[in-house]
Amino acid sequence: MDKVIVMNHKMGLLYDDLYHYIDGINGIEKDVNIIVCPSDIYLESFINNGYYAVGAQNVSFYEDVNHTGYISTDMLKSLGAEYVIVGHREAGDSVEVIKKKFNACLDANLIPILCIHSEDDLHLLKGVHHIEFIVFAYEPENGFNEEELRHIYGKLKDEYGVKPTIIYGGNVNVDNINDYMKNEYLSGVLLGSMSSDIDKVRDIIDMIE
Repeated sequence: MDKVIVMNHKMGLLYDDLYHYIDGINGIEKDVNIIVCPSDIYLESFINNGYYAVGAQNVSFYEDVNHTGYISTDMLKSLGAEYVIVGHREAGDSVEVIKKKFNACLDANLIPILCIHSEDDLHLLKGVHHIEFIVFAYEPENGFNEEELRHIYGKLKDEYGVKPTIIYGGNVNVDNINDYMKNEYLSGVLLGSMSSDIDKVRDIIDMIE
């Protein structure tokens, strides 16, 4: 995968700004792969009106339809979503639930954006034989750690025989975006709530060399 920018809107985008945002992001001409992860209520609007990949911020592992307020892999697939963020600390999931959601995505051919906070989280890959269609979002609790990132990258490459797709999900801004985009172990970045502001998104993307 080429350089990628994932946008996790969280709860930041309001309906009044929805189509202004879509028009703005459709006009971005930089040679980067954009993956937009809006709130569930906006998924269809982004999928039907955009020129980029769309993912969900969360998913349920339940297959039984009798669960109020959840969104299933089948629902996401039927909409046309391609990606799902799994394991974000703000979701508050246990390790067991993260593993179930991760496996549910793989079973449904949805690409998981798997949040890993340290090398220890690689145990979530137990039983996984291919990582070509997994995006790893490196979100260390104590800030960017080049040495740990190198270890994670090397461990994945050695075990699976391919270069892993790892993006950084820490404090990314106009001043450091190129440091991360040029890092030899990273394939891009994960932007947080600020990514729901199209002007801030364009400022960051315009800085990419």
